[in-house]
Amino acid sequence: MGKGRLIAVTRRSLVLCIILFFACLPPVAAHDDPATRHVLVIHSYHPDFPWTDSINHGMVDILHGAVPDIDIHIEYLDAKRHQPERILPAFRELLFHKYQATPLDVIIVSDDAAFQSILLLRDSLFPGVPVVFCGVNLFEEAMIDGFAAVTGVVEDFDLAGTLDIALTLQPKTKHLAVVSDSTESGRLNLERFRQIKSHYSGRFASIIELAELSEQELREELTRLDKNKTIILLLSFYRDRHDKAFSVPEMTELIAQSARLPVYSSWDFVLGHKVVGGRVVSGLQQGRTAAELALRVLNGEPAGAIPIVRDSPNLFMFDHRELSFFGIDPARLPKESVVLNQPQSTLREYLWLIVGLALFVIVETVLILALIKKSRHYRMVKEALGKSEERFSLAMQAAKDGIFDWNLETDEVYYSPGWKQMFGYREEEVENRISEWERLTVAEDVKSTWQLVQEHLAGKRERFAAEFKMHHKDGHLIDVLARGRAVIDATGKPVRLVGTHVDITERKRHEQQLATALGEKEVLLREVHHRVKNNLAAIISLMDMQRRTLEEPKGQVILSELSNRIRSMSLVHEKLYRADSLASIDFHDYLQALISHLRTTFGSPGIIVRVDAPGVTIPLDLASPCGLIVNELVTNALKYAFPEGKPRPGKGDCRILVRLHRDKDTYTLTVADNGIGWPAGFDWTKTRTLGMTLVRMLGQHQLGGRFIVDLEEGTSVTLIFTDRKKEKPIHG
Repeated sequence: MGKGRLIAVTRRSLVLCIILFFACLPPVAAHDDPATRHVLVIHSYHPDFPWTDSINHGMVDILHGAVPDIDIHIEYLDAKRHQPERILPAFRELLFHKYQATPLDVIIVSDDAAFQSILLLRDSLFPGVPVVFCGVNLFEEAMIDGFAAVTGVVEDFDLAGTLDIALTLQPKTKHLAVVSDSTESGRLNLERFRQIKSHYSGRFASIIELAELSEQELREELTRLDKNKTIILLLSFYRDRHDKAFSVPEMTELIAQSARLPVYSSWDFVLGHKVVGGRVVSGLQQGRTAAELALRVLNGEPAGAIPIVRDSPNLFMFDHRELSFFGIDPARLPKESVVLNQPQSTLREYLWLIVGLALFVIVETVLILALIKKSRHYRMVKEALGKSEERFSLAMQAAKDGIFDWNLETDEVYYSPGWKQMFGYREEEVENRISEWERLTVAEDVKSTWQLVQEHLAGKRERFAAEFKMHHKDGHLIDVLARGRAVIDATGKPVRLVGTHVDITERKRHEQQLATALGEKEVLLREVHHRVKNNLAAIISLMDMQRRTLEEPKGQVILSELSNRIRSMSLVHEKLYRADSLASIDFHDYLQALISHLRTTFGSPGIIVRVDAPGVTIPLDLASPCGLIVNELVTNALKYAFPEGKPRPGKGDCRILVRLHRDKDTYTLTVADNGIGWPAGFDWTKTRTLGMTLVRMLGQHQLGGRFIVDLEEGTSVTLIFTDRKKEKPIHG
């Protein structure tokens, strides 16, 4: 697909998304949520394992996108680091105690260990609950014989396709080394290879299997390989025969240190870790497909009637850095290939993205203006209440409110003329007895008011204060605020209670109007944030669908980056929708959610990202641009700061710091890494790349801040800005 056609297609996609956004905007009103659905997800491996994280990301995206209020429970079997048969009894007890009272609607499992475990445990723990699986190798119908309500998607990785493309890219290759481990999945993968091994005996001079070795044994075998005409097919090496566990970066680094040879694989999550590529199976697509099957079950379709998906969604994927390192010409790649870590394109190719983002800002502005118009009523009610309170104060000063003086010993009460006029009576129509107050007061208020009086007279309350309703002579009710204080004699005994009765009926009416207006405003605000979040999520999903239909890798990258930018804005509305306060969001929680998504997107488990924004809250008009700035800077750090997964020499682990501190109305936002830094001579204020252009525009123009860049220990970009509603912007 040519560049012009790519831009045309992506522009049409953007127009379609905008039309859908406005078409989906309903009248703003409260809505009834359906009953909560419960889904239990069991992964075979551990958190931060890239394959598992990719599957989980696909599942959660689809489930939350279709059923926003779904309750997803996630558990990990940790089978890469522990043998399943040893931990299964304890895992069963965990499931029993955590979920015995939870009405599960469906169970989703990923990979073989979790699949086999739930088949053993379901009938005793969760009888009748449907099961959906994904990532299962060598699936046969016999596996589920005797088990009802089971469906799923098969993981059919393409070893032959990976070896064929490797030979196409490197036709002079003579030797093949196959690396595998002693895990259950490793043995299954090796068996799959042996089924096709005979087809390649004539294409390789030698094929060596490096299976179920210790770490030292693997190092020694790799060092013996021919360094000129050998390639490595990596099946797995997550646990050696001494049960020592390895992460993906540790596994690939072990191979690279022992023999820096081209490494090919059939799984997407190892790319970016010194692996050239191959025809890979996608964990994200496995998770999405399983979630789509689960939604069919939640919609009432019997799991046993849903056909098992056997066509695994595989694609060609390669790492540009490894292609360059081994001198492989990218022109020889299949035209539908996805190439990661390509050099960044120019700003001209992304101008339409800026237009798209501007349109989203306009949409948000229109919604905010609608809120401002609605809030005018709230301000009018508040002003009316203020005027009412002013009248109340003047009336008290003029002594026009009712005054009473109750003699506790004789039970006589003095009621002022203003007191009697308040209730429509003439002077002679009211007796000076406490029983007159009881006669006029609503019956249910008499008892509670007497309780407050007795507590004050007993010294338990410094003053007497109460609100109650009294009957006017013409029959209507008056809201009364009573305040008083006891007069104590020389012996400490209360002898009189003196105070005032104030007509607060008008104030009560305004308070009710204000409470109603505030309630309507909160419902409106939450509904708008909810709708904006859902519509942005719909746009992201459409872009993901469009991205999967594109054959041009560059277009897929463009749409993926645009989705990340829109997601950073959508996350602000999601946090506000779920927050107790609608004025601002907890930016520490927001940053953690944003960073988690970026780590999943770029598959960088070896990079430590620390978020430091404890207790910092930030309003909506600052949260969106700050989120976009963090999205761009962290994305650049994940993609370019750590080539080959290493930091700047002498800096230990690969680290990224995202910090936001607040001093009164001044904010300091920092994104720093200990990577290789920017290229020599790079002037970020003049570069035309979209990411840096957005950072400058948002930081200097929208936030009115100034940047400080430090390249001594890696790359550190700091933005200092103020809340421009309260302070003048910082120039510099």
